[in-house]
Amino acid sequence: MPNSFAVLILLIWPLIGVLIFRMIKDREQAIIASLVWSYLFLPSGVGFDLPAVPPLDKQSIPALVLLLLLIFSRNQTGSIVPTGRLLWLLLVLFIGGRFITEAINSDPIYVASIVIPGSSMRDALSGIARSLLFLLPFLIGYGFLYSKAAQFKLLYTLLIGGLIYSVILLIEVRVSPQFHIWVYGFFPHSFLQQVRAGGFRPVGFLWHGLYAAFFVMTCCVTACILLRERKFAKRLQATAKIRMNLGIVAIYMLFILVLCKTLGSLVFCLFLLPCVLLLTPKMQVRIAAVLVSIAILFPVLRGNDLFPTQTILSMARSVSDKRADSLWVRFTNEDKLLERANIRPVFGWGSWGRNRIYSTTTGRDLTILDGYWIGVFGTAGWIGFLAQFGLLAVPVFKILRRYRGDEANLSPITSGLCLLLAISMVELLPNSTIFPWTWLIAGALWAHAVKTSPVEDAVASPREVLPKRPRTVL
Repeated sequence: MPNSFAVLILLIWPLIGVLIFRMIKDREQAIIASLVWSYLFLPSGVGFDLPAVPPLDKQSIPALVLLLLLIFSRNQTGSIVPTGRLLWLLLVLFIGGRFITEAINSDPIYVASIVIPGSSMRDALSGIARSLLFLLPFLIGYGFLYSKAAQFKLLYTLLIGGLIYSVILLIEVRVSPQFHIWVYGFFPHSFLQQVRAGGFRPVGFLWHGLYAAFFVMTCCVTACILLRERKFAKRLQATAKIRMNLGIVAIYMLFILVLCKTLGSLVFCLFLLPCVLLLTPKMQVRIAAVLVSIAILFPVLRGNDLFPTQTILSMARSVSDKRADSLWVRFTNEDKLLERANIRPVFGWGSWGRNRIYSTTTGRDLTILDGYWIGVFGTAGWIGFLAQFGLLAVPVFKILRRYRGDEANLSPITSGLCLLLAISMVELLPNSTIFPWTWLIAGALWAHAVKTSPVEDAVASPREVLPKRPRTVL
């Protein structure tokens, strides 16, 4: 049960958002800081579920406040209005598809003595509002963060957030995940799931230890991305009066990641670090394109038994029987959920848990829903899945096309963001760790691909964004 402070901090966040905009004069930095810091430190599992209004929580409230601040800003220089037929198509499918999904699932479902209600027109309208709130970070990134300088500020803010968060995580490794309890009066998830390898997974103020581990992995890779742009990083650090050795920071964040006791994020990190440090930006984008293709095609691969589940189980069993058993449970539940989703494959089952598996004798919910993809596929069908995952995947392909024949101007920052976006999509296959900055990155990359030109790249390269320090004349 959340305490009064958990509710109060959400209520006063609009005032905090205004304060952030007043304190940070740089508009791009204010946007990034508002979304990143709110997600890292506001309470998880708390929100306001008002009638006919989508739940207002740590994701929707800051995004909505940010949108209003940008709309009424006097010196607004960007626009969230999308351009391009493909983007409009995906947005219409994402928002309109949700309306159709709820509208056609009006039939109730009877399981034993349980009645699962059908969707109503109110649910359909609420689905539109929920989809719009969900997409706000994407649209804000698309409208305001498409420059290379903005891309750097996004990475820089994530890295600083990771360094500050590491202190909380180190304490929780020692004393168990307690900060959410100490500050907000409750723990948002199962505490037992944070017990691992004779110790604890740190959580901070996030939903689960998996979220914390993936965030630390992101920060570790971010330090290495900035290392590839050493001159730009050095100049911005000097401007902010913050000096740090990015190599040491990367090693430190890797150490924190090991303490997070999450094998998946550690494997992702060990895969990405060589890519970021050794490969050319063009090759990084190509690898990102392969990863997002796997994520988009995953329902087809799983549905036709083309994904190597048995091989993965064997590899996991060679590491730990417990991890192999956990994977087996996930794959088994995915098979059942996929079988149910294929009954209504186009628009899905809609809300109210209609996509889940229930006992035919007791009506008890038997579903263990881990992967984000199967939740989207079951509730919104192929239309919702392709629209949502397409909005995340298409920016990588657009960047690949945008810099074809122009590799000299492809920044390691841009290619690094493509890799982070791609690995975030891969993470949505076994888990549900999606962050607001994932959508922010997708929107920023999409706009960067369509709103900038080779001439602008050459003029506004990262090394020229900040003014040079004046020379001392003797």
